[in-house]
Amino acid sequence: MGAVGMKPLDVYLALERLMIELDADANPIADQVRDLMDPLWRRLSVDEIARLDARGQIEAGTLFPVQLPIPGRPELPPPTVVNQKFEGEAWEAPFDWRMRHAA
Repeated sequence: MGAVGMKPLDVYLALERLMIELDADANPIADQVRDLMDPLWRRLSVDEIARLDARGQIEAGTLFPVQLPIPGRPELPPPTVVNQKFEGEAWEAPFDWRMRHAA
């Protein structure tokens, strides 16, 4: 099928491939091909432009649907002081702290 029967998207993609190859060879004709692509771009539908714009973008969640197990209840470490009573005088703040924070 010749270029006459091709859809604008197909022609655009063919010119894009040609332009990329010419750019890789540092051929100045690549700019002329790029100019030919502009009117085709304006003829593309919104869906076609969205498809072109989405190239190279990957939704990682659709490739690797990761499912993590729900963790169990965390276990607290054992207390450092078990079954001990503190008897004697009550705790008091150091004297210098009391002086700084006195009302």
